[in-house]
Amino acid sequence: MDVIAAAASGGNQGVFEAVAATGAKAFGVDVNQCGQSAGNVIDNVLKHVDVAESAAIKEIAAGRTGGVKVYGLAEGGVGVNALEAGVASSGCTVASSPDVIAKVKQARDDIVAGKITVADPLKG
Repeated sequence: MDVIAAAASGGNQGVFEAVAATGAKAFGVDVNQCGQSAGNVIDNVLKHVDVAESAAIKEIAAGRTGGVKVYGLAEGGVGVNALEAGVASSGCTVASSPDVIAKVKQARDDIVAGKITVADPLKG
């Protein structure tokens, strides 16, 4: 089976139409896009921009500005629908695979605990 990682956020509809027509599957990005192509979107890479925004507002209000901030898995800044409490009603095909969800959660936990190291692509 072909799987496409659609990365155009609001422009992913064409990808979803193509996978529906060909029997392939896709991953969405930024928000839950599973409802845009029922049965064809496995999961989504989520950006929890609200987490970064809230932290930035608190930093500015406290008089602390500048620097680089990281909002990864440990900070709740990114994730996938499989890690969300509402995965069962997400419309994502991953919701029907509790074994896969368990593995995703274990991988997240191992990354956060430092058991798995994810290379920073910006460090080369």
